[in-house]
Amino acid sequence: MDMEPTTLEGYKSLPQPQQCSPPIRSGSTWARTDQEKSEAFAIHLSSVFKPNDADTPEDPEIEAILKQDLQMCLPLRHTTPKELTKIISKMNPNKSPGFDLITPRLLKELPRKCLVFLTILLTPHLEPLTYRHFGRHLKLL
Repeated sequence: MDMEPTTLEGYKSLPQPQQCSPPIRSGSTWARTDQEKSEAFAIHLSSVFKPNDADTPEDPEIEAILKQDLQMCLPLRHTTPKELTKIISKMNPNKSPGFDLITPRLLKELPRKCLVFLTILLTPHLEPLTYRHFGRHLKLL
């Protein structure tokens, strides 16, 4: 060859190795052609993936456990404006605002009336989040 093997073009022009697929044994014979291999694979998949038998007896104890409401943690206590004030006072005033553009400085300057309104607004919506009902969707509003 008169091409240098250091160039990429030289490597691209070299013949690529042939990919051979080995034969598959289906039953007592070997599947050599693509058609025979696909049929053997289809038979294998149909024998592996079968639906479960639905004739199994149901255990009433397991059914009772699955149907009961699951509570993952204790219910939350009601928040107070004092707790909100304490949390807001611990916030770093130099922190950047979130996607709602509310800064810690803005929260620290809120009047008491606004904090009371926030506690009234948030407390009933935090309660249902602790009660996880299996198979049901909770709506906050």
